[in-house]
Amino acid sequence: MLPIGEAGYYSLFRWNGYGEPSQWVEFSNYVRLFNHSAFDTAVWNTLKIIVISLVIQLPLALIIALSIYKKAGVTAYSDSFSSCLIFWQKWRQVLFGVLCSTVITV
Repeated sequence: MLPIGEAGYYSLFRWNGYGEPSQWVEFSNYVRLFNHSAFDTAVWNTLKIIVISLVIQLPLALIIALSIYKKAGVTAYSDSFSSCLIFWQKWRQVLFGVLCSTVITV
């Protein structure tokens, strides 16, 4: 929560990111942001991605998951238990890979 609060505080200054902010500009940064044409484009592109994801991707993922679940023919308990084990195994491999690559590059 602290970084979000700090970002909100610093957004009220004209600040280059170095040192302490000194020039208080209140909400003029937000006025400039909302009046910029790139902001409108970014908002519309974000909304398009959200709608496409909700309308196409989510139902498709649910259909695929349901078909896999029905073909497996397992009970809910064993399915959730095995899912947790598989997730933990894969996550452990990812963490180990990141750790090894970090150690090797250092």
